Amino acid sequence: MPSVRRVGRRTLLPSPSLWVAVLAALLLLTAACGGGGGAAPAAGGASGQPAGSSGSSVQGPAGQTGSAVTPAQPTAPAVHILEPFASSTVPQQFTVRLAVDNFKPGAQQDGFIVVQLDGKTVATTDQLQVTVKASPGTHALGAMLVDAQRKPVPGTAAQVNEAITVK
Repeated sequence: MPSVRRVGRRTLLPSPSLWVAVLAALLLLTAACGGGGGAAPAAGGASGQPAGSSGSSVQGPAGQTGSAVTPAQPTAPAVHILEPFASSTVPQQFTVRLAVDNFKPGAQQDGFIVVQLDGKTVATTDQLQVTVKASPGTHALGAMLVDAQRKPVPGTAAQVNEAITVK
């Protein structure tokens, strides 16, 4: 604990911020040692697990119980059309911006992105941006992922929910 200092007739006490730091350190030490009495868990409700985590109770050293957190499952590969937006009006030559999850485009990587207009392939690329040419009218824009052998990756088709209009 911090000590009290005397300077002449005055007694100097540690600053309030020092007391807060000491108290925080004691609380962390108590929590790390499994103590804390009947205090409520810090997060996640009655289970004492952080919100959103899954896990099971495990027996630790000296009979202490804790929580074993199960790592999150990786999400499946996916492609997203960022632009143009649904119901957009675009010129006859326009740029399609894409994003991918858990997929590395490229010949030496996971594969390629296929951009489709009205169900027909207009580009096969390893880039997240591609320029497309289309005739005037209303079109359905889509994208999907394919592996290095150009076979579709199941469940990766993305489509603009509403048609785009080419002027």
